Amino acid sequence: MEFLLLQARNQSDRAAAHERLSFAQVIGVALGEIVVWDLLSGAPPASRLASADCVLVGGSGDFRIRDASRHRWLRDFIDTMGRLTLTDTPVFASCFGFQATVAACGGRIGTEKVRAEIGTFDVIVSKDGCDDSLFNTVPRIFAAQFGHVDHAATLPSNLVNLGRTKRNEFQAARVRGKQFYLTQFHPELSMEANRERTIMYAKGYEREGFGDSLDEILANFRPSPAASTLLRRFVTDTVGLRADS
Repeated sequence: MEFLLLQARNQSDRAAAHERLSFAQVIGVALGEIVVWDLLSGAPPASRLASADCVLVGGSGDFRIRDASRHRWLRDFIDTMGRLTLTDTPVFASCFGFQATVAACGGRIGTEKVRAEIGTFDVIVSKDGCDDSLFNTVPRIFAAQFGHVDHAATLPSNLVNLGRTKRNEFQAARVRGKQFYLTQFHPELSMEANRERTIMYAKGYEREGFGDSLDEILANFRPSPAASTLLRRFVTDTVGLRADS
């Protein structure tokens, strides 16, 4: 089985290997089944996306959606996420992948620092989420791991809103009629893994000057077992991965 992980990370970014390992551990597959595509070298062709059993997208330490005007690869990546919404390929996109999909479908990405969420926050499942075959498997309010600056300010009409937090109205969505989910939070990260990731980017967070200090961020981590089940359940239901594999 092959999971194609679309990564937008510089070669020096230690989070690249960390991200790949986190996806493998939470899904419950061998590391070799997570195959990385380097987006900085260009977007994968449609044939490559179609050959994967599932497409995954994670975060990005050094890039933001607003950088698209300066990076051809980023514009191509956003276009790729838009094209994927029209296919039947199973897709799970978190964080940067969430924002790219929202942008590709015509939504607006906001940049207010007061809406940044780094650490563990509670997600409140929406009415549509309660009726969703994936999100109805988790509690109405559950803890999840976050690490984002930008946020979805509007949600396109082809996306169904599945959850929110106190700071942001749109935290999870599904493409209507598709096995394509996107979350602003990181279901691939455990509390420990997210804390490690935060420490990796500590200097960058301090430069950004968020409302939350680094000490406050590191103090608010909590376990998020329910969020982790979302990714595994998605893969089990869409790709047919056995629970004991």
